[in-house]
Order: sequence, then structure tokens, then C-alpha cells
Amino acid sequence: MDSKKMERLLLANQYKMLNQLFPNQGYDQIEESIRKGFYDYDSLVEDIKNVVEKEYLKETEDALDLYNVLQRSVEILGSQSPVTEEKVLFPGYGVSGELESSLLDYAIFLRKTGKWSFTKARREDLKSSSKMRAIYIKQVEIWKKLGKKTNLSAEDIQEILK
Repeated sequence: MDSKKMERLLLANQYKMLNQLFPNQGYDQIEESIRKGFYDYDSLVEDIKNVVEKEYLKETEDALDLYNVLQRSVEILGSQSPVTEEKVLFPGYGVSGELESSLLDYAIFLRKTGKWSFTKARREDLKSSSKMRAIYIKQVEIWKKLGKKTNLSAEDIQEILK
């Protein structure tokens, strides 16, 4: 049996089970069309995004790490901080562009799983009005040059945010 037929069989069986669980929802028609080979699969996968490369996921994790460190450093510095706490809220990601919106989705996913849920954001939905990836890359590079310190000085904060 070729793999395409096997995939169709597995998918058809899933729709058969859905029809048994939720009758009269149209799942029987989808199952039949899959079995007979004339179903438009594009409609099934239109909301499935391309796989995001690990390096881009790591960029997002690094950006969230950096903003967590910035927030803790500003809190520790208190009145000696060169910026307000508002200036170090995580700006999020823009919604335009496939990569940027995928990184937005990943950041949201990480926060839902509890990772970086302590990092404060400007907006709960983590959406920014502009693309942020390039800015984060530059900021993280500066942070790396500073040795990825977990307690930043006032000068370090200013350098990262400039």
C-alpha cells in the first residue's frame, strides 16, 4: 500500500470516529470523500503553519530571557535605574509576516506552558504594532557581549535598549 493511501485511510478513520462521537456534523461526508479520493485536503490544513526552524525558536527564548533579566535588573536598581519598569516590558512580536507571526505564536505557547509567564509584557496577547525580531537579535547580541549577565548595571541596560 502506498503511503498516500495509508494517510488517507488513517484520516478517513479519524473522521469515522468523529462521526460516531458527533453524528450529524458532516463528518460522514468528509470520510466518504477522503475514501473516494476527491476531498480538498488544502481546506483541512489551511491553519497548519510551516515548521519553524530551531534557531528562530531559540531567538524567541533568548529575547524572553533578556527581557526577564532587564526587568529584574530594573527592579533591583530601583530609583537608580536609567529606565522605568514600563520601558522593559516585553514588546511582543508583530503580526505581519509568516516568521514574525510564528514567533508570536511560539512566545504565546511558551507563556501558556508556564515558561516565561513571569516575564511581564506590554500587552497580554504579546502583539506588537511593528516587527520586533531584528531589534531582539541586536539586543541579545549586545547582552551576549556583556556575558549574558543576570544582573545588569544601569549602563548595561541603556546599551541594550538604545
